[in-house]
Amino acid sequence: MSVTCSVIITHLNCPAMLDGVIAHAKAHRNPEVEYELLIADQSRPDIHAMICSKYSKDKEVRILKCPKVDAGWPIDCAVKVAKGDYCCTLDVDAFPIHPKWLLIPIRLIKEFGIGMVGHRTGLDVAYQHKGVFFELNNYFRVSKTSLLKELSEQVGFLRPNAMSLARFSPRNHEYNAFSAGNDQHNLGNWADTGVIANWYMDNKRLGTKLSLCMNKFLGKAEYVGAYGMVLDDLVFHLVLGYAEDYMTQERINGFGADFIRAKNVINNGPTLEAIRSMVNTCQDNNTIRTMTSFAGGAISFIEPPQEISAFIDSEKKAP
Repeated sequence: MSVTCSVIITHLNCPAMLDGVIAHAKAHRNPEVEYELLIADQSRPDIHAMICSKYSKDKEVRILKCPKVDAGWPIDCAVKVAKGDYCCTLDVDAFPIHPKWLLIPIRLIKEFGIGMVGHRTGLDVAYQHKGVFFELNNYFRVSKTSLLKELSEQVGFLRPNAMSLARFSPRNHEYNAFSAGNDQHNLGNWADTGVIANWYMDNKRLGTKLSLCMNKFLGKAEYVGAYGMVLDDLVFHLVLGYAEDYMTQERINGFGADFIRAKNVINNGPTLEAIRSMVNTCQDNNTIRTMTSFAGGAISFIEPPQEISAFIDSEKKAP
């Protein structure tokens, strides 16, 4: 029997890239997973109207208009109406590239009791003074919808300084104590989206998190000038996406010719062929998978047991 998954794609004024993500999601489907593509859209009115018209007859795609409040707010908006048993969050520059891109994370949750599957970018390191927790990024994370709903209701995925604009009141009474502070890491000023949701999940022991490895990357080096990453052969995340619009020309020039090529892919609309070409030019990487452990009541980060890693590797190769 198939399972259902709501794929939440956050979008802001990038219709060509959105078309690419939708095309990749449809091209890399598995019959064991039925899903809806829930577009959490913060675009300006003309673009919103355009994508609504384009996908009006597509029964797999739902367009949800969200106020332009914060990069994490669309997740909170979409989770409220998600219909699937599972939820997957995708940035508009994260492209599925494997037919089991959803099935493998879902099976890890079902068969190994994993609470959430995604990718760790190390944001938690910046907040160690707030206590130990394990961060998975919003651009690709899969969990049971019930868990994502709890995280959204209790603390939300938006930044703390966007709460008043979103008219959001977290239910968790420890939220303010965690987000408050007067040092350079003041969460209220610059916390990334989803940081507090990660902290809440670990703080309440709501389930272990599994971080997939970044096994390939496009750029200069891992996390230093890397602007495209392949997550365990399942998803290719362009990383910068449309964020390059906010960078200085000096920084853009520093990335080199490959970055210009990536920008051209973005500007011309990311087709299946273009993304496949970029993935094929990625360099190999040796980042290991990581997961949380609550042994002895303390949180620690460990390499997953061999049976989990072996399961992922065998599933990727199986038809």
